[in-house]
Amino acid sequence: MEIWKEIKGYEGLYEVSNLGRVRNARNGKVRVIRKTDDKHPYEMLNLTKDGKSKFFAVHRLVAQAFIPNPDNLPEVNHKDEVKTHNFVENLEWCTRKYNLNYGSYKERMSVKMTGITKVGKWNPYNKRKVICEETGVIYNSMM
Repeated sequence: MEIWKEIKGYEGLYEVSNLGRVRNARNGKVRVIRKTDDKHPYEMLNLTKDGKSKFFAVHRLVAQAFIPNPDNLPEVNHKDEVKTHNFVENLEWCTRKYNLNYGSYKERMSVKMTGITKVGKWNPYNKRKVICEETGVIYNSMM
């Protein structure tokens, strides 16, 4: 069931749902959420108040509205590591260190920096280089 709450600072103007959707509070029209680019994989949207527009990350709006943060933690983590899954059950408040070390982050950054991944694993950054686990030899998969 979808639950809607007002967005702090935009009361009476916009609401966010536990499913990661944002709507206009006056007419119920759901806002367009866009993915900015590959360098910034989070879903963002533009909210306007008093003639001034500001961009917001949808996952932060959901967390602020639905997840208590008594320790005033600064970041929001996607538990399944999919940056477009902004439903409340998939989000958690965390520290920067926790967020950086969560899940497959270290492996993904290693792949991004070296262009090398293990055999049989898809490499989203450089699909041509793989390393054989047994020999350690780097192969060009385009061969």
